[in-house]
Amino acid sequence: MFVYPINLVRIYYLFVLLSFLYILIKSKFKKDGLYLILIFWQGLFSYFNYEMQEIGFSFNIDNLYKIIIFIYSIFLYFPFVLKKENNNDILVNLSFGLFSVVFWISYLLNGGNLITALSQYFYRYSILFLIYHGYKGLYKDNYKYKYIINLVINIIFIQVILSIIKLFIFLPLSIKTGMNIEFIVGSLSSMGAGIAVVLPIIALIFYWAFKGQDFKSKDYLYAFSFLIISLASWKRSTIFWFPFILLLLQLYTKYKINIITLIRFLPLVFIIIYFGVRINPAINPEHKWWGSFDFQYLKNYILEYNFGVSDISSLFSKTYQKTQRGGSFLLLFNPSKMDLDSPDKLLFGHGIIDVVTLKYGRFVGSAEDEFSGYDLEHEGLIGKATNFCYSIGYLGFLSILFFSLSILAIINNKRLRYIILLYYFWELFFYGGFFILLPQTMIIFMLVYILVYINNKQSSIIKYE
Repeated sequence: MFVYPINLVRIYYLFVLLSFLYILIKSKFKKDGLYLILIFWQGLFSYFNYEMQEIGFSFNIDNLYKIIIFIYSIFLYFPFVLKKENNNDILVNLSFGLFSVVFWISYLLNGGNLITALSQYFYRYSILFLIYHGYKGLYKDNYKYKYIINLVINIIFIQVILSIIKLFIFLPLSIKTGMNIEFIVGSLSSMGAGIAVVLPIIALIFYWAFKGQDFKSKDYLYAFSFLIISLASWKRSTIFWFPFILLLLQLYTKYKINIITLIRFLPLVFIIIYFGVRINPAINPEHKWWGSFDFQYLKNYILEYNFGVSDISSLFSKTYQKTQRGGSFLLLFNPSKMDLDSPDKLLFGHGIIDVVTLKYGRFVGSAEDEFSGYDLEHEGLIGKATNFCYSIGYLGFLSILFFSLSILAIINNKRLRYIILLYYFWELFFYGGFFILLPQTMIIFMLVYILVYINNKQSSIIKYE
């Protein structure tokens, strides 16, 4: 499971356990706080599962964790499902209902392990639906929303601290041996680093809303610390998206663009990118910590990583072979390349079971003539939108898209909503689809909604007075 020396892993998870105990005390053991802790310390429970398996304990703690989380979600949030709070509720309910029908038709058509299907439906997707309804009217309870927001602020900064600890523990060995330190992310994950891409972005938007939708001098320092979460897992795209989103938040959301602010921001953007490239071994030519900044190498790397070519003109060549996540986007317009030839496969896909259980290995295209066991005429990584179309069909993809957009539409600041949509679409089509489609990110997004709603309401009262 772990690519790192297990003794180092154990030292790291001792700090994660200490952070768990700290936030447990901080939560005052309230039911909403305990739920947040369970959600954001998922990686700790996965690690416990690993250790128990190592000593021969056959019971799967991960499965128990998922069952507890779902039952707890039902207990806390199901009573709010039938309470209409805003016009979005109808769209959210309809879209999730459509997704549910498509999901189970896809399963019935393709078969597979029922326990896996239930786990995916209830833990992976139904929890998102429940969190939306549980948080949509949170602004009505002044004490409760302040308690949850302050606890989440603490949780985010704990992730930053754990990422710094991770660097202290694993970085010396990584520099010496070239070992990949990607997969552990704070207390959130012990098996995958996808959340390290999106968490700094959603945390930035959340913190900006928390600060009244405007940063002052010291706020930037705290906001920049969120980048450490990505840097500690060698994530690349956040280095570019983070300063861009920050720029949009501080400038585009204001109805008058301040040229002085823009001039002040641009050097900051370049500094973040410059240092981000130098300390990320994946995107500097020396492939080491504190390598050089080579713009030509960086440009070529971005093209090769996303499209498998080093020259933009190659993308428009008739001989271009669709590769990597950028190339997988083009598969959406050519379903036969995913073996979606019949009407039932086109609408309902090949089924989600083979993909999530990694029946044929990691869900990627193969360079071999027969491509891969997943029948993809593609080479390399796959974007989440393409993953959805392959596994639950185009109808399934459209239903999950409709569900996501119905939730995102709840933000009543139009310009902020455009910024969020911009990042959401990039992340859905060209990365892993983690933005709001994970319990952790869904919670933070709903808190963004609460903060923006309250800020706008207070502004309206001030104007009226």
